[in-house]
Amino acid sequence: MVGTQSEAELEAIQEELEAIQEGLQEANGWSRVAGDIQQSSTLPTEDQLWQVDAAWDAVPPLVERLNALITTRVPAFNAALDAEGVRPDPGEALEVPRRSGR
Repeated sequence: MVGTQSEAELEAIQEELEAIQEGLQEANGWSRVAGDIQQSSTLPTEDQLWQVDAAWDAVPPLVERLNALITTRVPAFNAALDAEGVRPDPGEALEVPRRSGR
């Protein structure tokens, strides 16, 4: 059985991933305006420029948070699981489907 500290860390990692995903989805919505700007024959509006700037401001901190998970928190979590004797189960091999008559 996984300890409560590991369970709490797993929940915290999941919450952080969800927050990062939400931030990236929001930034993605802002960055879509770049395509609208490129397709337009007019100058970009102030709102479009704001959206592009907002996406550029939002994404780097999100990538830093994701990198912190990848390089620090998840490896530490895996080490804690190893210390508790928890090993991942790769599951069973899948049966390869065969076409009948061949």
